[in-house]
Order: sequence, then C-alpha cells, then structure tokens
Amino acid sequence: MTEVNGFNLEKLISQFQIVAEFVEGHVWTKGHINDTYIITCRQGGTRIRYILQRINHHVFPYPELVMQNVKLTTEHLRKKIGAEDRHDLTRRTMTLVP
Repeated sequence: MTEVNGFNLEKLISQFQIVAEFVEGHVWTKGHINDTYIITCRQGGTRIRYILQRINHHVFPYPELVMQNVKLTTEHLRKKIGAEDRHDLTRRTMTLVP
C-alpha cells in the first residue's frame, strides 16, 4: 500500500537518505502523540524495514528539538554499548536516517 492517511509513503521516503526500492508500507500505530508507519524497501536484494514516525506538532511544537534529543540519546547509547564491546550495534540501538 502506497497511500496511507493522505500520505504517499513511496514519495515520503524520498525525503530521507534511503537508497533503496520501495516495496510496501503500512500503518503500525496511530496515536495522539505520533503516527507510526512501517516501510519495507529492497536494497541490493535484501529487504530492509524502516520505521517512520509523524510527530504531532500540537503536542510537540518544536519537533526539531525532539529529534535533536533522540539523536543525542541514540549517540550516547551507541557509545555505551560499543564500549561494552557488543556486536551488531544496528540491532541494539536505533539508526536515525536523515
């Protein structure tokens, strides 16, 4: 499904640094704070899932500050987990896609 809640998910991913072929997308959850979508893409023969969230700007009037906080928290967790010499950080922490 490409069109969800008035959003063309295939076009939406073009706003991110995702170099992959769109396969499908659907609503995962719809809430008061944000709406969450699961996007599946094909990259080099491998299917990769992305989670996109639309932040409710009425709840968070400064979404760029929310994202800055998410970025800082994610970087901190990656450093902490990396210092523990754990493998496969991509499965243990989020990866933000600009």
